[in-house]
Amino acid sequence: MTKAEAVLSEARDKLYLRVRGRNTSSLEHTHFSWCKENNLPYLKIWEKSKYASVSLNTDTTSYVLSEAGRKRLVQLARDHGIKAGNVAHSATYFSADNVLNEQAGALAVEMISIYETIKESPNREG
Repeated sequence: MTKAEAVLSEARDKLYLRVRGRNTSSLEHTHFSWCKENNLPYLKIWEKSKYASVSLNTDTTSYVLSEAGRKRLVQLARDHGIKAGNVAHSATYFSADNVLNEQAGALAVEMISIYETIKESPNREG
């Protein structure tokens, strides 16, 4: 098994992709496509030297994040010591920056564990 195959296998098992460095677009694209095929959110940890960015994208699903769900994710980020200025969100996206690399996996696991309770079908009328 190649290193890329091992990373993707781990991502499918854990339901989030963990990458480091600049040449990750092929891994990201492959995992994004897999998430879309399986109607799962695309969750990625992008590690840098000390801190990581953790992002959740629901464009791979038929759902959006509820308003209450976004608030819950913001609170989760705060519980992990992430300042409000390092959090961004919309109906289809949530991102937390400046997460210690050592805490990023735990944050991702918690985000995945609450995803089912914070998603909602989008209003496609009008």
